[in-house]
Amino acid sequence: MAWKYMSPIATIIAACLFAGCGGKSTGPERAAIHGHVTLDGQDISVGSIIFTPAAGSKGQPAGGAIQDGKYAIKAEQGPTLGPQSVEIHSERKTGKKIQAAMRDKGELMDETVEAIPAQYNHRTTLTYEVKSGDNEQDFDLKSR
Repeated sequence: MAWKYMSPIATIIAACLFAGCGGKSTGPERAAIHGHVTLDGQDISVGSIIFTPAAGSKGQPAGGAIQDGKYAIKAEQGPTLGPQSVEIHSERKTGKKIQAAMRDKGELMDETVEAIPAQYNHRTTLTYEVKSGDNEQDFDLKSR
C-alpha cells in the first residue's frame, strides 16, 4: 500500500485531497466518524487515522488528525459506508539529530520513528464497518 511510505501528516493531506476536502461528493455516501485512540491506556497526543475501503468496496481513503487522543472526521470528508481498513500513525522523537532533507546542508532536525506498532498501520489488522449517519469508534491499541 502506497500510504506506508508517507508521514502521517502527508498521509492526512493526501487522503484529504483524494477525498475532495470541502467539495460536494457525487460518489458513494460518506459518514461522519469520531472517537478516542489510546496506546497502552494512554491518549495518543498527536497522530493520524486513515480509513480505506476494504478490497472490493467503493470509495477513497479518508483521514483525519488525532489530537489529545481524539479524532473527528465530518461526513463531507468522511469514509464511505461499508467495511474499512483502519491505519493509525503517531511519530515520536528518538533523541537523535539527522540531516534535514530538502534544507540547507548542515541543518539538523529531530529524528522521528513510528510510535504505533505496525499491526495498527503499515500491516494493519484494524477494521471498522462504517454505517450511515454519525459513527463513534474508539481504538484501544496495545504495544505488545
